[in-house]
Amino acid sequence: MMDFYDKLSLRHPKQLFCRLNVRDNEELCYAAVIEYLPTFIYYMGGQEIDREVGTDKKRVENKLKKHKAELPDAGGGIGGV
Repeated sequence: MMDFYDKLSLRHPKQLFCRLNVRDNEELCYAAVIEYLPTFIYYMGGQEIDREVGTDKKRVENKLKKHKAELPDAGGGIGGV
């Protein structure tokens, strides 16, 4: 999935993508309620607006496109873990 994630970030350069190691960021994972891997969390305006858990690449990318279209300037602000 990391290869898919890296390619996805290249195809959507105006969006912010963040990846973290759960072992090194346990407190953040607890605060974000990350229970399964991989977990993709979509944020807009600093608020979580959606999430996708699992390895369904189509669902991950479709949610990204959906939320990207909802942005006023079709700019950034959406990312995943």
